[in-house]
Amino acid sequence: MQAVETRVTQALGGLIRSAQAQGALRADFTLDDLYLMLSSLPADQPPTARTRWLALLLTGLTTR
Repeated sequence: MQAVETRVTQALGGLIRSAQAQGALRADFTLDDLYLMLSSLPADQPPTARTRWLALLLTGLTTR
């Protein structure tokens, strides 16, 4: 199981670095930030709340 976690962590880290290199993601964003955001996902809320959460989240992550 630890091997899978390591591979996922490496893949997500690569995606984050790639997005940062392209200027599409904040330079200070980390994998820990991603885990924090996912832990606050309003999965038990109505679709309108989830949509609003995602819109706010994406606005805070992008550089544009």
